[in-house]
Amino acid sequence: MPSATSTRLNHLDCSQVSDGRQPCPRQLTVLPLWSNFLHCQRDSAPSNDISTTFKRRHYGNEGGGSGTPTVLYGLRLVWGDTTERTDGTVFALFGGTRQSAPTVAASDEGTTMKASPAEGYTVHVLAPHLVEGKQMGPYHHYCKVLAPDPVIQCLIYESTEPNARLSQVEFIVAKKLTRNQVPLKDWNKNWHDHTIEIAGGRVQVLDLPPDKAKEVADLVSTADGLIVHFYYDGNLPNGRTSVAQAVGHRPMKEAEFKNQAAK
Repeated sequence: MPSATSTRLNHLDCSQVSDGRQPCPRQLTVLPLWSNFLHCQRDSAPSNDISTTFKRRHYGNEGGGSGTPTVLYGLRLVWGDTTERTDGTVFALFGGTRQSAPTVAASDEGTTMKASPAEGYTVHVLAPHLVEGKQMGPYHHYCKVLAPDPVIQCLIYESTEPNARLSQVEFIVAKKLTRNQVPLKDWNKNWHDHTIEIAGGRVQVLDLPPDKAKEVADLVSTADGLIVHFYYDGNLPNGRTSVAQAVGHRPMKEAEFKNQAAK
């Protein structure tokens, strides 16, 4: 088993590439198991430099030091044209020996990483759902505000374990948007009113002081929700999905539906 440090290999022999492309001498810093994903054909390179920048988080050691890496924040890989520069070094990922995010080979000078869509799911909510008419959960929602209308997106899990698999996704959208775009028949079947759900006392906003939790609940109360549930056969997803519902959901009449749309 390789250690969690980079290993410098000999120069990559691009003449051995099976598709017959021209050789392009570069040096490779990578563990062998990941070398196959690196391509050595220089005519696909749009830039004039090669660099990779990573940031790692360690248990009890944010930003560096020893420990087991648990989060890989990002990767920037820029290919160099070997007609302009022939001494570029390619860096790649290699797997760790524990159940954690991959370790990375070192990079050149540090670069500020751009935010990714995966960041920001920090609002933690606990609530049960109806799946095929059966109450299940409660589920842990990790939510992110996408727009102030509000538009909110939640990744939903059965537990708070770091490697918990994704169970559901919920889309939370302002009533002034859903009630003007979704027909009442479709809304009654697929959507639910968060005012009704929160009033039922089953929704808990976690990890925040009471005043901030109330702010979250008040914001979500202005929106409707649609939950997509994923099915698994054992540990494998089987491709099936269904629309889950909030506990306490009830169909709306036309007048009540339109009244909310006007607000």
